[in-house]
Amino acid sequence: MIYGDGTSSRDYTHVDDIAHALQLGLEGDVPGGTVLHWPTGRGALLTGDVIQVVMDRRWVSFMYSYPNYIPLSAASVRQIVDVVRPLPFDRIYGALNDGGVFVNAEQFRCATPERHKFHHERWVTRVRELGAGDRDLTAALERMKFDRAATLQALEERNIHFFVVDAPAEAFGPLAAALRGRDVLLFNATAEEDSLRRDLCAPELVHTFPSLAMRMDALAQYLVSRKWRDILVLEGPLAADAVMTAAFERSTNKFGARIVARRRFKPGNDPRERDQNNPRMLSATNRDYDAVFIADGAFDFARQVPYRIVRPRPVVGSIDLEPVAWHWTWEHNGAPQVHSRFGARASGRHMEGTDWATWIAVRMVVQAALRTRSMDFRAQRDFILAGAFDGNKGLTVSVRPWDHQLRQAILLASPYAVVASAPVEGFLHRIHELDTLGDDEPDSPCRLGK
Repeated sequence: MIYGDGTSSRDYTHVDDIAHALQLGLEGDVPGGTVLHWPTGRGALLTGDVIQVVMDRRWVSFMYSYPNYIPLSAASVRQIVDVVRPLPFDRIYGALNDGGVFVNAEQFRCATPERHKFHHERWVTRVRELGAGDRDLTAALERMKFDRAATLQALEERNIHFFVVDAPAEAFGPLAAALRGRDVLLFNATAEEDSLRRDLCAPELVHTFPSLAMRMDALAQYLVSRKWRDILVLEGPLAADAVMTAAFERSTNKFGARIVARRRFKPGNDPRERDQNNPRMLSATNRDYDAVFIADGAFDFARQVPYRIVRPRPVVGSIDLEPVAWHWTWEHNGAPQVHSRFGARASGRHMEGTDWATWIAVRMVVQAALRTRSMDFRAQRDFILAGAFDGNKGLTVSVRPWDHQLRQAILLASPYAVVASAPVEGFLHRIHELDTLGDDEPDSPCRLGK
C-alpha cells in the first residue's frame, strides 16, 4: 500500500477479507458501490465512487454519480453508513481525489448548517455548469425529499410516532405536507432557518435546535450589555451569509445596537481584489466601531480576520465569539455529567449543538412516557408541547405554543470557553425571560396555538 506522503507498507490479505469486501459492495442499494475493508492494524477503508473523500479531507460525501454530481437520497446514505459503521477502521482512502484520506473515520459526523448550505449551493452551481437543466435539478431534489417522506410514512405504519430529523431546511416542507394530520411529531434537530418557524408553521414539527433569530438575538444582547453598540459587518458571498447578516441586523435594531459599516468580502489571494480579501483594508473605515461581526458560512475567510483588522476589536459571528446551542466547556447546571456520558458513547467526541438538540428531543419523549404513564400518542404529545424540561442550561426549556420552537438559553462561546449565556441579565420579558430570544408571539406570523 502506497500512502499519500510517499511511504509504503506491505501486508497480506486473507481470502475471507476479500470475500467480505465483495459482500459489502453487494449489500448497498447503489449499483456498483464497492468498499474494500483492510482489517490489519487499526483498519482502513478503500472506497469506490460512492463513498468519497472530499477535497478538504475532513469529510466524506455520498453520490449516486460523481461525474454528473447526482446525490444519493438520505435513506440510501444511512443504509450505507449502517453497513460500514461496525467495521474497525480509522482511515478512508478515496478513489477519485489524489491523496484523499479521511482521518478519524470511525465517527460519521454531520456538517454544520452553514457548511451544508455552502456545499449545497456549490453542488447546484456545478450541476448547472455540467449542463443540467431546471427539470433535472428539480427531479433530483424531489427524489431526495420523497425518500425522506416515504421512510417516515413507512415507520409510522409500524406504530412509530416520534422522529428526530437531521435534514436540510428544504426537506421539511415535503415532510410536513406528507405527514399533515397524522399522529406524528418530528423534532428538527439541525435546521436553524427562521422560515421553518415563520412560513412553514407546521403543527407536526417541534424545533429543538435554536433558530437563527435566537442565536443572533443572543449575540446582540451580549454586545449591548458590554456597551459594544457600534458594529462593523463583514458579509460573505453566499446566500446563507446574506441571511445571517439580515438576521443580525434585525437583532441589532431590536436591542439598540448600530451597524456603522457593511463590507462584502471575497475569499481568495488575488492582489487585484485586495480591497475585498484583505482584512486590514476591509476594516479601515472612517467611523470607529466596537466590534466586528462576520458572516462566513464557508469559513473560508473568517479564520483570517482575528488579529488582522486595523483596530484592536473583538470579532464575533462565524468565528471567535459564536452563539451556540451547546458547548463542551459549559460547566454549570449538570453539564459536565452530560459531557462525560456523551463522550463515553461517542469515542470521546465533544458534544455539539446538534447533539444537544437531538438529546433533548429524546429526553422530552422519554419524560412524556414516564410522566403520563400512557402509550397514547396524543397524551404524550400534549405533555411535550405543554411541559417544562431540564436542558442542563439553566432555565428550563419548553415549547412555544405559537411556533413550536423550544425555548432555551444560548451560550456565547469562544473556541475554548463559554463567555456568557443568554438571555443576558437586564433583558426582561413581560411573560417569559427566554422569549427575549427569537420571535416573540406578537411578532411571529405563525399562530399554531390559536
